[in-house]
Amino acid sequence: MAVLDASDAVEQLVLRNTDLTDDLLLSLARALRRSPSHVTMLNLNLNLIGPYGAHVLLDLLRDKPQVTGLHLFGNKLRDHGVQVLVSGIAALQEQTAADAAAAHQEALLLLQAQQQQQQQQQRVDPELLLQAEEVQSSSSGPRRRSGPELLLLLGAGPPAGWGSPVRIFTLLELDVGGNGLASDGLRLLAAYMRRHSFLRYLGLARTAGADLAAWKELFDSLKENSCLAHIVLDESDLGDPGVRLLADALKVTGGLRRVDLDGNDIGDVGGNDLMAALLCRTQENNISAGLMRRIQEGESPVVPPDPDTNPRQAVHPEETQIVHRG
Repeated sequence: MAVLDASDAVEQLVLRNTDLTDDLLLSLARALRRSPSHVTMLNLNLNLIGPYGAHVLLDLLRDKPQVTGLHLFGNKLRDHGVQVLVSGIAALQEQTAADAAAAHQEALLLLQAQQQQQQQQQRVDPELLLQAEEVQSSSSGPRRRSGPELLLLLGAGPPAGWGSPVRIFTLLELDVGGNGLASDGLRLLAAYMRRHSFLRYLGLARTAGADLAAWKELFDSLKENSCLAHIVLDESDLGDPGVRLLADALKVTGGLRRVDLDGNDIGDVGGNDLMAALLCRTQENNISAGLMRRIQEGESPVVPPDPDTNPRQAVHPEETQIVHRG
């Protein structure tokens, strides 16, 4: 807490495996609100955050919309907590986008009104107008004046609210694996992915309580999602039937570039389904011949990360990686 109060340099806050409860999370949220730091990622993996903690996190995101990554692997959210979290995230994204659009429109209208008033009430010296509208020499070279600068040069102030736009909240990374999700929770997540998600990374490791129908809804939602690039499904008891559902989605989804599948009891049938999906993507999405050769030889293309580590790993934009070690 003291570091957050004193420092403005904290960008990624990592408090994993610290026995963080909902009550302690509430204290942490207060400290983050006070902090001058511009925190963009919260890693709270392997703690004791429950459904009430989802409300605390949403209140924090409303006050700190610059947060783009939320890692909650190995907590106790359950279906209800995930429902609260994803529905709140969707509403917050839509509200901040609407507020920003309204603020932008208001600023434009005020700017237009001031320009009209200026034209009516003030005669502008031609030489001053030339300086305001055209390029002005400087050591760094010429540049064109912005709208507010033109108004200031002509004697008018900037429109109210200019320079303090509404911050649009957009979540790019979410990890809710190991939170005891069952079928209902997975269906809620599928609805979020289909209608509201901008996620580039989704962690669902150790989500073994959902049935195949729920997994089908989730994988079907990925067919319509072009944002998601990396999904972690380790130890989720998919088996060959679940992997077949995933393979059907992989054939058509455009953005997904990495899938982690460790510990899912995948046999030859599931492996063949994945191979067919990758071959389909090879033809349609230009997967490199080198990657396909490694897959056919049984090589793991990369060393799979621990689901509790930072998911940001370099992936070639034209390669889809399936990571599976049995």
